[in-house]
Amino acid sequence: MQLPIHPFCSLFDDPGTWQVFASGQAEGRLGPSSNNNGPVGLRLNYDFHGGGGFVVLRRVLPFTLPQTFEIGFQIRGDGLSNNFEFKVASPGGADVWRYLRQDFQLPADWTEFRFTERDLPFAWGPAGGGAPSAVEAIEFVIAAGAGGAGTLNISSGIVDFVTLDTLSSDSYVVATYVVLTGTSFSSVLDLPSGYTLNYNYHSGNQIALVKTVPEPGAWSLLLGGIGLLVFSRRMHRHWTHAKIAKHAKKSAFE
Repeated sequence: MQLPIHPFCSLFDDPGTWQVFASGQAEGRLGPSSNNNGPVGLRLNYDFHGGGGFVVLRRVLPFTLPQTFEIGFQIRGDGLSNNFEFKVASPGGADVWRYLRQDFQLPADWTEFRFTERDLPFAWGPAGGGAPSAVEAIEFVIAAGAGGAGTLNISSGIVDFVTLDTLSSDSYVVATYVVLTGTSFSSVLDLPSGYTLNYNYHSGNQIALVKTVPEPGAWSLLLGGIGLLVFSRRMHRHWTHAKIAKHAKKSAFE
C-alpha cells in the first residue's frame, strides 16, 4: 500500500513551488537536482557576475513548530566560499529567524545538516525575540562573499520535534490538517498512561494528545497510516519516519 504524503515530505521535490529572487548583478536559476545517485531535490545555479548581492530561494509553506525542535536538510554544491543563510518567517513576514554561516564552503558530497531552535536565533521584527512558532515561509540565501558562480543542491527536509519536559498539560496539539487521509496512526508507541489521541480535537482539524488521567510520561508516534507532520518526521521522497527524542541532538552545523 502506498502511503499518502504530506507536502512537507516532498518539500524540495518540485522547483515550481519555489521562487528565486536576486539583487545587484546576481542571478539565480532553479531546477531539479540532476544527481541520479542522490536524493531528489532542488538545484540552484547562481552567478554573482563579478559583483555582490544575494540570491534567495523562497517557499510559502505554513506550519507550526513546538518550543523545542531540530530541523535540517541535505545539501551539496560547488563554488567559492559565500555566506549561507536559512530563514523562517512568521505569517505576514514581519518576524524572521535566521541561521547564518559566513564564508561557508558548500560540501562536494551530500551532507546532512541539523540544528535546533537554539541555532535559529531571532533576527528582526516586532516580536523582539523568542523562538519561531507559526511559520509561513522558508528561505535559503546565498549572499556574496568571495562571489563567483556555483551550484547549491538541497534535498531531504528533516524535522524532529523534541519534548524535554514531563507532560503536564491537559492537551498537546501535535498536528493540524486540511484533509485527513485514513482514520488513525498505524502504530503508536509509548503513549503515556493517562493520555489518548484525539484525531479531531475540538472539531478543528487537529490531532491532539489529550489527558484522561494525570500521569506524566514520554511518548512517540510512528507515522504509518496518515501523512501528516507530527512530533517527529524525516522528509524523504519515498519514505516517512516519525519519532520523539527525549534529548535534543547536537547540531551538525557546529
